[in-house]
Amino acid sequence: MHLPVRIRVARSSKPSAPNGRPGEHNRRSAPSADERLFALGTRTLADLIAPAGVEVRRDHLQLDAQYVRALVVTGYPRTVAAGWLAPLVDELDLPLEVSLHIRPLASGEMVRALGLQIAKLESSRRVDILAQRIADPERDIGLEDAERLRNALQRGDERVFSVSLYISLRAPTRRALDEATRRVETQLDGLLTHSRVALFEQERAFRSCLPEGRDQLLVPRNLDTSSLAITLPLSSSSLVMERGVLYGVAPESQSPIIIDPFVQQLSQLQPGGHRAIWIRQVVLHEAAGPSTPCGWHGISGDRPGG
Repeated sequence: MHLPVRIRVARSSKPSAPNGRPGEHNRRSAPSADERLFALGTRTLADLIAPAGVEVRRDHLQLDAQYVRALVVTGYPRTVAAGWLAPLVDELDLPLEVSLHIRPLASGEMVRALGLQIAKLESSRRVDILAQRIADPERDIGLEDAERLRNALQRGDERVFSVSLYISLRAPTRRALDEATRRVETQLDGLLTHSRVALFEQERAFRSCLPEGRDQLLVPRNLDTSSLAITLPLSSSSLVMERGVLYGVAPESQSPIIIDPFVQQLSQLQPGGHRAIWIRQVVLHEAAGPSTPCGWHGISGDRPGG
């Protein structure tokens, strides 16, 4: 015998205020009209740096009167030298921003993934040998690189990183933006890298180039520790020493000049090979003004001479 059971669900009542009046706490927490107007009239950081409007196009963005385009690096050369991205900074006199997103990957999972890739490549190579086909050099190079990287991961000498590289260009006109894009793509082709314009993805690419540390485009490539180490930092023409003193700013690149006058390398910058000559010139031409009296006392073994 089944008995009917009726269940009634009711909405719980709102918590009452300490004085017993329901809803009075919510009325007090809500801002008044004057408070909302005061908050709208307060200037924030976004009001100072944000553009008045953004127009998203197929292959570029328009921020006020400025045009922006993002490029994505999709392929890297097999072998690179130290500072191989330096021509983007030194040789191109363009307002560009290079954004590099780096994410470390677990070594154990990478060893298993490389093992599967090596098995596939090895199986393909054996099939070609049995069929008496010509060996594929690209496959053989990939097999060699995978075995080398797997052995380095197992020894703990290397790690694998997921790296995304984006380049953001800015120009006052559309024609200048196209010209800057052509120059950057030509420079990247000379570096044996593959790049493309982020078509229909300019908004996400632009957000990925902002200094927020968020990669919204997600076009990564895998690099080991050695390859990533010679990519950063970018070598430039700036003169910065680790234990130096700030002497000024370079007029062209606006980079700081930090020099340690007591290092051995500076002894070859001036004729005669004496550090005292260079120090005297710095004191007379940089530190002291034309109306400031300055005296010089030579030291035995390091005389300025003349």
